[in-house]
Amino acid sequence: MFHRGSSPFFFGYLEQNPYLCTNIPYGKGQVITDRMKNIKQYAGIYLILLGTLTLLLTRLNAWSGHNWLLATGLLLIVAGIVTHIWSIKRESKY
Repeated sequence: MFHRGSSPFFFGYLEQNPYLCTNIPYGKGQVITDRMKNIKQYAGIYLILLGTLTLLLTRLNAWSGHNWLLATGLLLIVAGIVTHIWSIKRESKY
């Protein structure tokens, strides 16, 4: 079932086996589709947490003089907020 050097979590695997990408009820494709929807739903929260962790690490390790680390944390938080609002708007019927 698996080709040498591939795993079910590698995106190339879906290209090799297109039947997994279908929305067959209770099939393998439905499980993968549901997992991707779950990841997309919380992507904004993950980005906000990653940005917060970046800013926390720069503060604890006294790296606050490095502007690129501070800017990276800020950009991750802003991208997380935008992504989270976009995902909420997309799920809403209004």
